[in-house]
Amino acid sequence: MEQAQLAHLCTVMSAMHHRRAGYPFATLTDFASDGAGYPVFCLSPLAIHTRNIVEDPRCSLVVQLPGWTGLANARVTIFGDVFQLPPELQESAKDVFLQKQARRRARARPDCRGRARALRAAPRRRRRGRSAG
Repeated sequence: MEQAQLAHLCTVMSAMHHRRAGYPFATLTDFASDGAGYPVFCLSPLAIHTRNIVEDPRCSLVVQLPGWTGLANARVTIFGDVFQLPPELQESAKDVFLQKQARRRARARPDCRGRARALRAAPRRRRRGRSAG
């Protein structure tokens, strides 16, 4: 995860997209890993994928190593819920995000400044007592 530069974030289209509600929506996004190894995103509240996450936090994230050339290369798909971090964790998460971007590009992008919010993916936990059928 630390070596990956970008990932495909896949969300569920929200009801605001009435004709496409419920369809998968994928976008290419920057991310960083926090100290626990969870993906951290810095997303604009105006972005479609952010609006989708607010309505339905279920998502998948496809991560591949730089220089990916085909199916024989390393990649991973992560499933989980994405949620906005509480106010007291926003600045530290933004710092983690900007540090990775600065290392990658030799300068920080302004994506995580202003109104952008830090969000984090957490693995989905299987509920006990429920059948898979």
